[in-house]
Amino acid sequence: MPDRADPPPASRLMDPSPWGDEPSAERFARRTLGWVESAYDPLALLDLDLRIEYANPAFGRFVGRRPVDCVGGSWEELCDLAGSDAADQIVRAGEVRARIDGEHRTRDGSRAIVIGARPDLDDHGNLVGYVVALRDYTEQRRAEASLRRRETDFRQLAESSPDVILRYDLDGVATFANRRVELDLGVDPATLIGRPPGTGGALDEAQAPEFRALVMAALREGCAGSIELRVRATDGWRVHNVLVSPEIDDDGAVCGALAIGRDVTEQVRARREVADKERDYRRLAENSLDHIVRWAVDGTVLYANPAFAEIHRSTVDEIVGTVAPWAWEGYESEFATAVQGVIASGLPTTIEHHLTGPYTVEGRVHEVRLAPEREEDGTVVSVLAVGRDVTDVVRHREELERLARTDVLTGIHNRQVLYEQVPSLLDSARAAGRFVGLMLLDLDGFKHVNDRLGHRAGDQLLRAVTERLRVCVRDDDLLVRLGGDEFVVVSTVRARADMDALADRVRIALGEVSTVDDRRFSRIDASIGVVLFPDDGATVDDLLAHADMAMYQAKRNGRGRVEHFRTELSAAMERRRSIERALVEGDIDGTFELHLQPVYSLGGAPRIVGAEALARWTHRELGVVSPTEFIPIAEECGRIVQLGRWALRRAAELAVVCEQAAGRPIRIAVNVSTLQFALDDVAGVALDAAESAGCAATSLGIEITESLLLDDSAAVHGTLGRLRSAGIGVAIDDFGMGYSALHYLARFPVDHLKIDRSFVQGIGASDRRTELVRAFVALARALDLAPIAEGIETDAQLDFLRELGCSMGQGYLFSRPVPVHELTPQLRGDAPMPASLRPASSR
Repeated sequence: MPDRADPPPASRLMDPSPWGDEPSAERFARRTLGWVESAYDPLALLDLDLRIEYANPAFGRFVGRRPVDCVGGSWEELCDLAGSDAADQIVRAGEVRARIDGEHRTRDGSRAIVIGARPDLDDHGNLVGYVVALRDYTEQRRAEASLRRRETDFRQLAESSPDVILRYDLDGVATFANRRVELDLGVDPATLIGRPPGTGGALDEAQAPEFRALVMAALREGCAGSIELRVRATDGWRVHNVLVSPEIDDDGAVCGALAIGRDVTEQVRARREVADKERDYRRLAENSLDHIVRWAVDGTVLYANPAFAEIHRSTVDEIVGTVAPWAWEGYESEFATAVQGVIASGLPTTIEHHLTGPYTVEGRVHEVRLAPEREEDGTVVSVLAVGRDVTDVVRHREELERLARTDVLTGIHNRQVLYEQVPSLLDSARAAGRFVGLMLLDLDGFKHVNDRLGHRAGDQLLRAVTERLRVCVRDDDLLVRLGGDEFVVVSTVRARADMDALADRVRIALGEVSTVDDRRFSRIDASIGVVLFPDDGATVDDLLAHADMAMYQAKRNGRGRVEHFRTELSAAMERRRSIERALVEGDIDGTFELHLQPVYSLGGAPRIVGAEALARWTHRELGVVSPTEFIPIAEECGRIVQLGRWALRRAAELAVVCEQAAGRPIRIAVNVSTLQFALDDVAGVALDAAESAGCAATSLGIEITESLLLDDSAAVHGTLGRLRSAGIGVAIDDFGMGYSALHYLARFPVDHLKIDRSFVQGIGASDRRTELVRAFVALARALDLAPIAEGIETDAQLDFLRELGCSMGQGYLFSRPVPVHELTPQLRGDAPMPASLRPASSR
């Protein structure tokens, strides 16, 4: 074996020289040795025992030793290869006398080594060793594995993609098509492989050249681009947005191209719809009568339609690009504030804009809707304003608002103005330490004017009163018609005496109104209630309520008077409210009772022929409540119908009791108010009451006032006719106190005429009243009506009535109204007849 430091014989490094001469062979050997020494691959000569006879520098680097240190070493010790496969490979190469290549890995598996082994033969063909060459394929294998992984990843992504994907090589031939091609286009992907761009039948032929040029530009110039293509899909023609981009290898060179197509049919349709809408919007905007303008947040006009330009006496071209005044520094207006508020808050708003300035159509009012326009992130970038001329609408609204605050009949303020203006007037007076007077006046007898002369005459009277009131008040006083015949005057005064002076002027002025619609009537007067702020109330409601109390007190004290509010009036009003509350919430059957005031025959044998039923009310909290208190309140609060029905039912029951005691018919008469007569079926209720009680209809009577006869209607005629035909007697109560007219008595079916107590009590004391009673009795007898005298209190009155032939009478001379149990003894004859009814000779 040669020394390890010596180079191997040239014959072991090369095949026999092809030239044959020694000098050339030596020269070739030296060259070969140079090639081997400079080779990048590890090379080694092994003897038959697989020991190193020669190793080039690359082999030394491979095993981590100097080449000279490798000589003599064992192959398996030096080479860090897993197992003995490499050694077996080398031996097999010697056995088969041929080169054998094989791939091996280092023991730690980190590197991949390819070993080429061939036998080393001497000149006689004997095996003397082995020539071994190694090549490290680790990076190449990694690159190949990476490439395979990348290719796998690409295919997986491509096959999973919802987009159509095609890959082209440098020649522009398709090398890959994902299965989306078949799903979307109905084309087998295999039919596209090997074909140039734009072929395969799915693409619109007219667009194929453009698509092909785009792919070739990506391949040759590395340019990316996109195109929208019409493709034939399974459900018809669709639009795909196709992105074409070059594929770049690790060296930065173009190695292919990708075409990725996405179905954008819906987006295209939406885009077209948007474009159509934009076109329609522009048509509408350009031809709209509304003015439309769009501003950037800095005030620059981005768009203006012709209507906007017209109202600003300009052109669209002159306006667009200018800056709106609301964006000028220091410019302040309601409109500027509104626009800036929309920009700041991002909330729309609507305002009424009064056009001003030299470049606008003056005197017009526009309703302008201001709306913010935003970017996708929500930032306000512009403001859109749409306005229309609402001048006529505003004027109409202002007129309606004026009418809403004006009494249509008289033209003065109504109740709404009272509540709008007086609170601020009170505040000002409080701050200045002054008084405010409020006067509430109600015309006396106005209802009678309406009833006698008609509502047209009543309206004319109210207008005439209004004109007189205008003369009485100052310019800064507030004159209001509350409704009906009620008026309010509010005035700032220095003392209460000022309001008294005003009230006197009003009463004098009203006295001058005496003719309406060419008809004359009694002097017009008013009941007036006066209050003073802050003494009599702190609010409008308080002042009105207290003035109302004072006014009612004026009416109760005889009308045509002026009353100031007093604290005790509040107590009276509170009692009135308590009575109303008790009527509304209470049980009429359980708290009311009927007392009977008997009616006696005045001629012949004296006896009780009937009785007038009078309601009496004793409340557990209010005590005894007079009919003069609760009847008007019952009418106002709507309980008069229930009260009247109860009275008829109870009267029928008492008629049965009285007839049983007397053994003969006794008629019980019930007063029916005009309001009850208008609201209820009085005839039906009376007949039902008689039937329920088991008494004859003739045992009931109805008493009505003359005012009911003024309602000369078919309904009144019909009800009175039903009552009389059923045998229920009808009497005119308090005759002489109303608007008596003989033709009413002649036309209506009535039975009795009750002469009012005021006339009866005047017998002997007043010649005029005495003669009126005589006339009333004569009138009743002439009309075949039975006269009944009310309020007989003296023997002289009784004797006079007997002389006149008045058939019946009632009064305190005989009996006060009493409960039925006090009357029944007289009916049975158990109690003596009142002495007054005995003949005059026996008294």
